[in-house]
Amino acid sequence: MKKIIALSLVYFFAMSVGIANDACSSKAETPALWANVPQALKNARWVWPSKKDLRSGSFHDIVNTYAKFRQKFNLNAIPKKAPFYISADQCYRLYINGKFVASGPARGYQHSQPFDEIDIAKYLKKGENLIAVRAYNAGRSTFGYLNQGIAGVIFALELDEDKFIISSSKTKMQQQLGCERDTMPLSIQMNNQEHIDLRIEDPAWISDLNFDDKDWNLTDTRVYNSMPNHTFESRMIPMLEEFVIYPKTFVAQGSGKTISQEYRYRNVADLFINEKVQSKYINDNSKFATATQSPNGEFKNLMFDFGKMVVGYPILKIDNAKGGEIVDIYYTECEKDGSGLNTVHSNLKPAHRLICRAGSQEHQFFQLSGLRYLTIRVRNNPQSDLKITPSLMWSAYPLGDKGKFKTSNKLINDIWQACKQTQKICSLDAYVDTPYREQAQWWGDARVQAWNTFFISGDARLFRRGIRSIAMQPTPFGLTYGHAPTMAHNCILPDFSLIWILSIWDYYWQTGEIEAYFNHRDTVKSIFKYFDSVIDPQTDLASYDQRFWLFLDWTKIQRGGQPTILNMWWLEALEKMHRLCKENGINQDAEVYKARADRLRKAITKTLLLPNGLLADGAKNGKALPETSIHAQVMAKMTNIQGHDFEKAKREILLPYLKGEKQFTAMPSSYWVVYVLQCMVDAGHSKEVYDFIKREWQPFAEYGTTFETFMKGSSIQGTHSHAWSAHPAFLLPQILGGIKQEAPAWKKVSIKPNFFEDSVDVSYPTPNGNIKVSYKKSNDGKFKTEVITPKKIEVVK
Repeated sequence: MKKIIALSLVYFFAMSVGIANDACSSKAETPALWANVPQALKNARWVWPSKKDLRSGSFHDIVNTYAKFRQKFNLNAIPKKAPFYISADQCYRLYINGKFVASGPARGYQHSQPFDEIDIAKYLKKGENLIAVRAYNAGRSTFGYLNQGIAGVIFALELDEDKFIISSSKTKMQQQLGCERDTMPLSIQMNNQEHIDLRIEDPAWISDLNFDDKDWNLTDTRVYNSMPNHTFESRMIPMLEEFVIYPKTFVAQGSGKTISQEYRYRNVADLFINEKVQSKYINDNSKFATATQSPNGEFKNLMFDFGKMVVGYPILKIDNAKGGEIVDIYYTECEKDGSGLNTVHSNLKPAHRLICRAGSQEHQFFQLSGLRYLTIRVRNNPQSDLKITPSLMWSAYPLGDKGKFKTSNKLINDIWQACKQTQKICSLDAYVDTPYREQAQWWGDARVQAWNTFFISGDARLFRRGIRSIAMQPTPFGLTYGHAPTMAHNCILPDFSLIWILSIWDYYWQTGEIEAYFNHRDTVKSIFKYFDSVIDPQTDLASYDQRFWLFLDWTKIQRGGQPTILNMWWLEALEKMHRLCKENGINQDAEVYKARADRLRKAITKTLLLPNGLLADGAKNGKALPETSIHAQVMAKMTNIQGHDFEKAKREILLPYLKGEKQFTAMPSSYWVVYVLQCMVDAGHSKEVYDFIKREWQPFAEYGTTFETFMKGSSIQGTHSHAWSAHPAFLLPQILGGIKQEAPAWKKVSIKPNFFEDSVDVSYPTPNGNIKVSYKKSNDGKFKTEVITPKKIEVVK
């Protein structure tokens, strides 16, 4: 009772002072608004190359623009700590004394600009030091960025309480004139191809203290809190983990006739696609390869394999250049005939270009790339044998490896490792669908990815930041966007808005914290209000709204009329919010959610429950349709629809599906099937689920990451790097370890191991410590089992 009263008071206080409102809400301009902005950053100014320099274009002429910034300073001694604050609109790469330090900021919104704090003490030295920043602005909006027509960089180094090194009008800066601006977008969702001429852009500007920057232009500057960057917020998540990795194999080399040797070619990817290559496989473990000289009109082709899908910034180290050689790169998930050409979507143009300066050089491309195969094509090289060493600056969220999983079955181990690798490359500054094609924070995907992460690392911060990010871009209708930040107005998905609400429940269930509900209560309410606005008067069910994309799943499932799956998600969201509020003393909200859930449950039972005990896929003209999908039966069980014959659903639909005995019109995708598998595990069918995973995930294990779709029966041409299919990352430990969470924050669990293998070793991270379950089969056929649980966790039967 004391807990409920206390939480109610917290809630009342939150409502009174307004902190429960979403971050997108308008805030009064008071000193409190900037209280958490470091003083050093308040002293700094936003900077960008000046509009006074006509070579650089105007301050607002920023489409596909790169800019470089240099600032030197002296130190009498190296400080123990050196907090460096930095942000950019759109993004930056930071170097200190020639060493790559970090990339950022985390995706966000200008009205609450994310900034990064980095301790750069280990990069500093006595005497003169150099800050170098390379920055980029697409000048347009994407699936991860909303452009506000202005660009800028701001940074501040705090050396003492009153000694700062800040960006200002004294900062040297220049637009990168050697970067071609008229280049092809990598895809409709991402930034543009990078075409850089190193004859113009000397890489020494990053590291050479004596580099001649006297002609770099002046700047326009803005105070730290000028529009559109009204205020700042910390990134809420750690800096990305960044380190250099090399390809595992030099796969193939070849040659061919060039279509073009022009230095300017807007879409370099088209050259790779349309030029014919004669290749031969090499397959050695060399870290470098030589592109021998070739006559005019010909090119040399080199292909490298990183061994599995990776994510980061491609790097080329080139030796022995005469100057003017064109080095193009093209990156893919798969390869064909030693050419490296195997893209997934026709709108994907994953290529960049570098034009060599004389001598040796190294360049790190700016745009984050997901890839396995890197193909390098050298043209305009009649004089020299170029030694090319490719690598990649890995850049992803530091998930860590707190969760441990190992069995005596190699296939199962490989499936789990493939799922873990996929989750790692899809965890960036946000959960993204794939690092290869979109890099968008799709929220249906993100919910599953959070479940994966809870086992892999136990870290809920990326999930919490994503919940907030989605809430910060509302629609006039009350719904959220399917991913955010975004310019994709065709990507408003009503079902994903409900899944976003369920994410607030998931965050509470994992951490025991309810602040996400307090802070986003208005958005929860607005989503529920939207669904009340699309009620069909005949059935009292929510109807399909043609203004929006009703996703539901990549399958042929009922979407018109009153779709069952949409209404079931609505019911599930209402009931989870009721439970969250009831358990935490938010009684008024709990009563509202319960009353609305009861009304919806009654409408579902009345219209959608068929006489045979199965749940129909939807209704039209006041009547249920005859189709009874896997999805509908799973959600009927999930929400405990009274009168639903789950035993019949298992016998006629769910078990035949899991065993591969029967095909259905609406086959669950590799994404939505997680709900099927979890439902059937909870219903006591772990063995059938386990065998299904072994069968369907085997191709993923062989490749090394999970695909967007199952290999069989899908009409979707998908990527090989989709974490929405990586849910065996948490399901396999759950099944074999028999570990089931029974209370928020893992305060209670039940443990009933399944002895499907000869040996299993599971360490499951929770907020209260790791649960460890292991067993091994003895020679006599009996199993020796060990279970260790933290003292704070109650084990229930």
